[in-house]
Amino acid sequence: KKFPGIWETNIETVIPHTLAIGVEERKPLGTWRQGEEYFYWDKEGVVFEKAGDLIPPVISSEVEKPAVLGKKIIGRESLDSVLEINSKIKELLGADVKSFIISGDEKKLKVETSDGYYILFNLEKNIKDQLFNLDLVLKEKIPQEKRRRLEYIDLRFGSKVFFRYKGAGLTE
Repeated sequence: KKFPGIWETNIETVIPHTLAIGVEERKPLGTWRQGEEYFYWDKEGVVFEKAGDLIPPVISSEVEKPAVLGKKIIGRESLDSVLEINSKIKELLGADVKSFIISGDEKKLKVETSDGYYILFNLEKNIKDQLFNLDLVLKEKIPQEKRRRLEYIDLRFGSKVFFRYKGAGLTE
């Protein structure tokens, strides 16, 4: 508890009078944003250290979830979904992800892009299907030259994908 940056320790006795202690540190996979503070999180979603530099993906919550060092800040399934989306999104969009914002109940994920629009995912549904739908709508309905005018893309409703341009109406 005093050293949340430690992932695992091994202690063994070596004959005749030696004690061998092995320590494995947690490795940061991303950054958790809480207000103006940033923390590193590991593969289990545990925050363990205040962040010096930001390591993408940067995740925050819609509701204030206090980051307690050594405690899990995000569920494993939600974390897996964020990592899967993060690995595919640049390839699909041609844009970077600025941040991930997860709902308090971990059912909805808002992905903010560097192009100024956001994408909504349903974390209770298949992420691969939602990424497929995103790829399809980008290829067939939203050409690259219009993406800077996008406000959002909503993938939460199965095979129906909704998107909206800034200053325009909803499109299906």
